[in-house]
Amino acid sequence: MDAFLRRLPKVELHAHLNGSVSRETIRQLLAAHPPDSPLHAEFAEFERQCSLESFSSFFGLFRFVYAVTGTKAAIRAIAKQVVLDFEADGCTYLELRSTPRCGTGDLGSKQEYVDACLAGTQDALQELAARGVAMDVKWILSLDRRHSLEAGLDTVDLAVANMHRGVVGVDLCGDPEVGGFLQLKPAFSKARAAGLKVTLHMAEIESQGQDTIDMLDFGPDRIGHGTFLSGESRDRVIRDAIPIEVCLSSNVIGMTVPSIEEHHFNHFHFQGHPCVLCTDDRGVFACSLVHEYSLVEKHFRLSHADMVQLALKSVDYIFADNETKQRVRSRIDAFKAAEAL
Repeated sequence: MDAFLRRLPKVELHAHLNGSVSRETIRQLLAAHPPDSPLHAEFAEFERQCSLESFSSFFGLFRFVYAVTGTKAAIRAIAKQVVLDFEADGCTYLELRSTPRCGTGDLGSKQEYVDACLAGTQDALQELAARGVAMDVKWILSLDRRHSLEAGLDTVDLAVANMHRGVVGVDLCGDPEVGGFLQLKPAFSKARAAGLKVTLHMAEIESQGQDTIDMLDFGPDRIGHGTFLSGESRDRVIRDAIPIEVCLSSNVIGMTVPSIEEHHFNHFHFQGHPCVLCTDDRGVFACSLVHEYSLVEKHFRLSHADMVQLALKSVDYIFADNETKQRVRSRIDAFKAAEAL
């Protein structure tokens, strides 16, 4: 089944750039640091103690990602490698997301950060095209809940200015226990008015009740996680058929759900609600898109045809234009025909 799932052209809609950086890529970037840098020993110690059985033990990976990606060249390199990693996993359409940052190394502005991300994307796509591989990659710029409205508006302006270069949406992310949606709502309203799509990390923790209602009142185009949707919120999501970006490994390892069988995908998907399988942070959680599809196939006993249909339906929820959607559907349809499904 894994070989079949790797060949299956898949869609990834919830992938954080920095969380998707593999440990091998971190090692490569660390090699450029001086031999006496304490980062070498600290990373070796991190790898020694890291365990996917302990949420706190592996979350420190982000510190090393940020430590080695403080320059335009490094951002460009990780963007390229993350795209190539997803393609090797059978991903044919990818929406990567990141919060623009600056102030380290030669990153003088957030626009330079976005430029580096987009340049790395083009590097990867050119390499794939030379191999005869077709892939579409778009970008979502994230607004962190910790940031001010002014910072959020700046990110939206940046997203609007780069729509012609492949930025298709904006996201609300960050610590769900900090801030609230309403303080950043004007920024998301501005993004929507400009033609950008909106996805929101929602109901990640049980205490987000009112914040979840506020987000649903806004009406996002997609929802990230939705782990603790219940009662009125759950009913509204179902009524409005808002697609859910499902991240099984992330939720189970992060201990927001007790098991795959008890994951909310089980309830939403089998009620016919739109769900898209995603990795969230493939580098942090050591998962892959094939792995996420495999979890669903094994735990919910889905067939080859079911898996193709899951990938095909995911195309309906991408933020790119209809021409791109049709191109991606055609790749999956061609695979379906070749597999006689």
